[in-house]
Amino acid sequence: MRLVLLFALAVTTLHAKVSLIGYGEIPASARDSLGETIGGLGSAVAYDAKTGCVFMMPDRGAGDGAIDYRPRCYRIRISPDSKNPKRLVARIEQTILFRDKAGRTFTGLLADSHTRPQRGDRRCLDPEAIAVAPDGTLYVSDEYAPSLLQFDRSGRLLREIALPAWFQPRNKLGVLEYNGAAAIGRDENRGAEAMGLLPGGKRAILIFQSALVQDGGKPAGTARVLVIDLRDGKPVAEYAYPFGPAPEKFQDLSVNDLAVIDAHTLLVLERDGLGRDGPISSPSARYKAVWLVDTRRATNLLKLRGQPYDTLVAGKKPTPLSREADVKFVAKKLLFNLPDLLPQLGMKRSRLAAKWEGITLLPPRSKKSLRLLMTADNDFLNPVLHFNGRTIPFPRAKAAVLTQFFEILATVP
Repeated sequence: MRLVLLFALAVTTLHAKVSLIGYGEIPASARDSLGETIGGLGSAVAYDAKTGCVFMMPDRGAGDGAIDYRPRCYRIRISPDSKNPKRLVARIEQTILFRDKAGRTFTGLLADSHTRPQRGDRRCLDPEAIAVAPDGTLYVSDEYAPSLLQFDRSGRLLREIALPAWFQPRNKLGVLEYNGAAAIGRDENRGAEAMGLLPGGKRAILIFQSALVQDGGKPAGTARVLVIDLRDGKPVAEYAYPFGPAPEKFQDLSVNDLAVIDAHTLLVLERDGLGRDGPISSPSARYKAVWLVDTRRATNLLKLRGQPYDTLVAGKKPTPLSREADVKFVAKKLLFNLPDLLPQLGMKRSRLAAKWEGITLLPPRSKKSLRLLMTADNDFLNPVLHFNGRTIPFPRAKAAVLTQFFEILATVP
């Protein structure tokens, strides 16, 4: 109780009126047009102005890289139920398998190579965020590499942009390490979970799930914001992101998605791990927060003399980006915490899934309003899964977890 009180007192809140417009769900046992289990698709979401649909995307599949899942995305139309406007209905209009330039599907399996994100002759892919470019192509953030991939609308790979060297997993000798512990770079399973395109579509902005290994990993309470020029793939800006304030320890928090408002303003989804996640009984959801983030006054780490937080020297780590670093972090104001809004629809915190990982802006209702869709990754939590013509028991799923999503309206003063 004391932690919750301190959290309430410490947060800088944007005094906006926030309303839950509607709620929808997809059963954990549902299957797609390929006959395979629909799961995890709330891991990422992006609005598509061309069709009025959203693209929703699972990550690497069930079992944390232990099951051969073919990564994909879905084009989905979400609309109010004709009999109950607060009930949202999702209809899958297209299932899109991601394929490399040779036409091979990717795999969600862990790499069997130390130096490449590869499994046999297939590229390993852990897609975590998706964005729609002005030309209709899809950009996808890959956590394994980490990198940024561009696909056409059929799912065929057009190109891959590697993220800067200090984000790549490397051992103490500075050699790439995809099949073991890294000494620097993105922490295992903690890549660029949040990504979007800045206005004009010429730059992408990414936020890592938590701190890099050299910054202290999950307990550090920081993350990095990276801006990439999509024309040449080069980084143009890098900022420091502070976690919280929140009622949980930093090691239990993660950044999971973002939505772009303008060139310097973002909505960022930050959460803990509490909520329904497979056991019969789970702790109730507590912190699934959306923050308004401003990068204008933050220090561009790339412009610091000597780039102390990014320089790689064999056998030596860069300067850690700690919360005490002598830089200006991005500014944050709390827009809302999803569990606090549930009484509006007569729902309880105990009903929420643990992994709220997707957020996208929808066409607004007025100039002063933000209308958004927020989605949960159910982590494929169903007792029985169906992939590649196989029926696979999933012991972790003692109880099935729905894919959940909310439409939310925020009126900003």
